[in-house]
Amino acid sequence: MVLLKSWRRTLRDYSVAVGYWLLLSQSIAWEHFVYSRHEHLSIPFHTWSVICGVWYITIGLLTPPMFYLIEAFPVQAANLWKRGALYLAGYPLFAVSFACLRWALYRPWMPETMGWGPRTMATFFQVLYEMFADELAIYLGIVLAGHAYFYFVLSQKQERERLRMEQALTQSELQALKNQMQPHFLFNTLHGINTLVASDPPRAQQMLMNLSGLLRRSLRQGDSDLVTLAEDLKFAEDYLAIEKMRLGNRLRVEWDVAPDTRNLLVPQLMLQPLLENAIKHGIAPSQSGGCVRFSSRRAAQRLYLEIRNTVCGAEANGSGVGHQNIHARLECLFGTDASLTFNCQDGVAEARVELPALPALETTSQTAAEPEVRHASVSR
Repeated sequence: MVLLKSWRRTLRDYSVAVGYWLLLSQSIAWEHFVYSRHEHLSIPFHTWSVICGVWYITIGLLTPPMFYLIEAFPVQAANLWKRGALYLAGYPLFAVSFACLRWALYRPWMPETMGWGPRTMATFFQVLYEMFADELAIYLGIVLAGHAYFYFVLSQKQERERLRMEQALTQSELQALKNQMQPHFLFNTLHGINTLVASDPPRAQQMLMNLSGLLRRSLRQGDSDLVTLAEDLKFAEDYLAIEKMRLGNRLRVEWDVAPDTRNLLVPQLMLQPLLENAIKHGIAPSQSGGCVRFSSRRAAQRLYLEIRNTVCGAEANGSGVGHQNIHARLECLFGTDASLTFNCQDGVAEARVELPALPALETTSQTAAEPEVRHASVSR
């Protein structure tokens, strides 16, 4: 396989080099033909085409080996003068190689007789020295072009490697953030269950069963970074069912989910920590409870998610893990194209997420039991 790739590359390189120089030769042949007509020389165009074609095909045959040599021994800052001098010293070898190939491909053109000459040592040396200056300019041009191509390919390779490393780093950061979020959610939920173990064992047992189902759903989602809003809403609803068993009628939830947003992609496990914050810091501290309202809408290729909750009691201070985690994941996935803002005034706290409206490739099955658009209390 490696040998096949090497042959394919060699064939491609020679085809490109010979094709380029051959096309260039025909434009130069036309210039010579026009000039010869002005000088009243009876040299037809096809003769000039052969003269220039053979000359430049010879250069084309020498171009790929020059590029391969430059690829193996490029001029760099550490060896600038040494290798620069070696490439200049290598010109005589290039000139001899050119003369040998030119002399072998076709009979030499004799300007003094305006005809094709014999292949002799005399004509060989004539080919060697008659175009010495022109060949030097072309040789230096090939050396410069080879280095330009080498450093272009090198920069592209380094850019791909940089992007690959950035992608791997982003993936590891996202995985670490997800690994941070899941234990955080689990410990907080277990803490809520613990409050009912002594006072209401049957309800605590039911909460454990609900938590088991919730964890199974989380495992089914696997390592995907993005899920549909419908899937994340289902996870959030299952979490709210657990909180509803703990808080009873003190917790009221309202949904306002636009139908055209359910198949849009959001970071996995994003809504649950926002709802958890709303309940922990807004609803649970109040004796009378309160209301949590979730809404989603799509506008101008943007997805807007809002979670509003009443703040009726003394707000409990949290560690800020949920918001920090969501901020970090939004930045990893969308850069500056997504944001999370939070404000609290007049007894109402609002968390607002704005991100690109990215549709899922496949429509989520309706068996996901998406929440209906409604304005009513959640009863489980």
